[in-house]
Amino acid sequence: MVTTVHAQSDLAQAVDATVTALASKPLWSLVETKRLLRSPSDEVVARMALESEAFARGLRGPAFAQAAEAFRNRPKAVV
Repeated sequence: MVTTVHAQSDLAQAVDATVTALASKPLWSLVETKRLLRSPSDEVVARMALESEAFARGLRGPAFAQAAEAFRNRPKAVV
């Protein structure tokens, strides 16, 4: 899984930053993440489908409509 691309000259620094960030996480979360990433992909795909369906239902609900309206009517940043 690729999440970023770095120039060769920046690679060591990027690796160090990633390792430092990961090392600061609770060990249980890293173990669980590794377990989930190594689980059979059909289980992951099935779970993602369920999550997508739930998200789609949420998008059709009144809470999303209210949040979207509030976002559209938020004060605009002055730059």
